[in-house]
Amino acid sequence: VPAWPSKPLRLIVPFPPAGATDILGRTLAQKLSESLGQPVVVENKPGAGGNTGTDFVAKAAPDGYTFVVSTNGPLVYSTVFNPKLPYDPFKDLAPVTLAGVQPNVCAVSNDMKVNDVKGWVAAMKQDPGKYNYSSTGVGSMSHLSMEIVKLKSDSYAVHLPYASSPLAILAILQGDVHFACVPPVAVMPQAKAGKLKAIAVTSAKRSKLAPELPTMAESGF
Repeated sequence: VPAWPSKPLRLIVPFPPAGATDILGRTLAQKLSESLGQPVVVENKPGAGGNTGTDFVAKAAPDGYTFVVSTNGPLVYSTVFNPKLPYDPFKDLAPVTLAGVQPNVCAVSNDMKVNDVKGWVAAMKQDPGKYNYSSTGVGSMSHLSMEIVKLKSDSYAVHLPYASSPLAILAILQGDVHFACVPPVAVMPQAKAGKLKAIAVTSAKRSKLAPELPTMAESGF
């Protein structure tokens, strides 16, 4: 039996390029290649909120040469929301390691003219259905983050899913949606440039990725 790895490895990213998962995957691939002495080839296979690429790996030959950098959506939430999920992440995939943890950053369009969570929620409650929000896909953490906000505040906004966090933020910049809760890598450069307003993080504690932002709990929510 040849020593592992004896050939290049494939690292599947089930989301489009330039998003948080893609950046993490490419960083891991470089470090793994240096450590293992074999090329680690990153392949983007987006679709269905990450389910397409995750399913591809679930059905790949179980030879230790195909990996996926997946997220909570395809690995956990989809098993609840999608009764026809074509793979069983608990049986068809073997976990290797937890590669990273990050919060979502809730950001609003400058056109909303709100500066904090209190004003944001008040705007949704005052005009139910007037506002819409983007996410990284149905069943994603960015989708569920907003649904929890709506549920707890007894407010309503329309959900418009996108394929990645950069596209979800681009939708705000283009005026197609009013707000989103997505990974900080897509939000903070635009917030620092003044193109939108970041108002809170969804984690229990402030994030090192955006220490200036209060948590939702600190914001009284």
